[in-house]
Amino acid sequence: MATKKLTNLVPKGNTLVNLAMTMSPFAIALIRKAADNPEVWQKVQEQILRLVQHEGDTPEDMRRTIEALREQIGYLTDSADDDAEAKQAETWAKQLEQLDRAAALLMAPGATRKQKKTLRKKIGTLRADILKAFIAEVDEDAQKEGTSGA
Repeated sequence: MATKKLTNLVPKGNTLVNLAMTMSPFAIALIRKAADNPEVWQKVQEQILRLVQHEGDTPEDMRRTIEALREQIGYLTDSADDDAEAKQAETWAKQLEQLDRAAALLMAPGATRKQKKTLRKKIGTLRADILKAFIAEVDEDAQKEGTSGA
C-alpha cells in the first residue's frame, strides 16, 4: 500500500522515481515505514514534494532545491539528539552554502551544460543523504512523542 502512495505522490513524470533511484534501500524502507504513520508521512510527503517541485536543470531550480534542503537541515539541527547528528547537520549546511554559491555563479553567461550537470549531480547526492536523515529523524521524533505521551 505504501508503494501506491509513493507512486501517486507527485504528478510530474518520473521525478519521484529518479529521487528514489538515488536513495539506498535503507531510505526506501524508511519511506515505507513513514507511510504507515500518518503524521510522519505528512511531513515526509511535504518535504519530498518541495524537493521535486523544482527538479530542473536551471541554476534557479537548483537554488530552490538547496533552499528546501536548508529547511530540512534546520529541522535536523533543532532535533539533533547528540553531537554527531549536530555536526553532520552543520557539515551539510556548509556543503549547501558552497553549492548555492556555485549555482549563483552558473547563472552568469558562459556557464556550460557540463558545469550545470555536475552541480545538479552533487545536489542530487546531497539531497538523498539529507532526505534519508530527515525521514529517520521525523520517524524517531514521532516515536518519542508517542512513547512520552502514553
